[in-house]
Amino acid sequence: MDWIGFYNIIVSAGSFFNKNQSIIDVIIVLVAIKVFGHISKTLGQPSVLGKILAGIIIGPSFLGLVTQGPLIKGLAEIGVILLMFLAGLETNTNRLLRSLRPAAYSALLGVMIPLVAGFILGLFFGYGRGESAFIGVVLVATSVSISVQVLREMGKLQSKEGLTILGAAVLDDIIGLIILSVVIGIAMGGLNTLHIGTVLLKVMVFFGAALFIGKFFFPLLFSITAKMQVSVPVVTTCIIVALIYAVAAQYMGLAGIIGAYLAGLMVRSANNKGETLVKSLETVGYSFFIPFFFAGIGLEVAPGAMSKEIIPFAVLIILAAVVSKFLGCALGALLGGLSPGSALIVGAGMIARGEVALIIAKFGNDTGLIGSELFTVMVIMAIITTVLSPPLIRFFIRQI
Repeated sequence: MDWIGFYNIIVSAGSFFNKNQSIIDVIIVLVAIKVFGHISKTLGQPSVLGKILAGIIIGPSFLGLVTQGPLIKGLAEIGVILLMFLAGLETNTNRLLRSLRPAAYSALLGVMIPLVAGFILGLFFGYGRGESAFIGVVLVATSVSISVQVLREMGKLQSKEGLTILGAAVLDDIIGLIILSVVIGIAMGGLNTLHIGTVLLKVMVFFGAALFIGKFFFPLLFSITAKMQVSVPVVTTCIIVALIYAVAAQYMGLAGIIGAYLAGLMVRSANNKGETLVKSLETVGYSFFIPFFFAGIGLEVAPGAMSKEIIPFAVLIILAAVVSKFLGCALGALLGGLSPGSALIVGAGMIARGEVALIIAKFGNDTGLIGSELFTVMVIMAIITTVLSPPLIRFFIRQI
């Protein structure tokens, strides 16, 4: 073979990889997630920790094999929706309602303390009141999807601690949305009570409509789809319902994961095949979609995105994010009637900021409320808190 022929082969190979890069990214993510998840479990840690680390290692921070492209991002969004739908499908509504008191206390203190901590830190480092308030809002965010995965692995999702975390996360999202609206209103030219009223109305309309449709329409929907002469019609209907509820929640200003979780609760109450559905949806979700959600968190880490001058602020923000959420939620759960050991589990389960904080931070960056460097700090904070939460949950569970 001459040099020209060899060169042509190299060029053809390069062209193939460029054209098929999205598919190759999918292959790399799936392999890395399963391998690192297995290693994490072998070392006695939750598999979710290894999965997030896999995203960091194959992402731009280390090996640079995969970037957060449109395909990976889209699959990740579907993955987290399915994960939260499964959590709702497994939740006993009566037991959830019995955990409402500790969940409410945990949510309230878990919002107030991080909000104040973020605001004070922002002012201390010279940021304006608007930026400082927005920093506090980002610290308020909670991503319960990570905790859900850890609790499912340990068989604790339906425990009093797991149900308190789920209930607190829903309330946390609603309170955080209202506070975000207030901060944006002030930053954009003044507090508008009409805007806040609109936000509250949207929340009430969403929950009212979601509960009404689930109670009165879902039984008929599933009785019809169960008779359809196609493959797995009920499972497909569940996925459609989860996606619709997630989109509706986002349209009303809430996180999509809240809509997906509520959809799971409604489907459980309308369908008597919950256990079969869980197994089928686990196969669909964990074999393909959910891994991209965990990998996507790690892929958000970007090298060289911060200047040396902002590192002390970043370190203190991360510490404040961990300590304020942990103490606030643990103290709230304790005041709500849980034992000290259970309260510590709740505190650890609410630390992760995950995709919720990333969405809020991106909104602030896009609208000019925060600059790109501060946005990078918020992204790193969200990722580090998400990585810390799983081993902390596991540690406190083992103590009781």
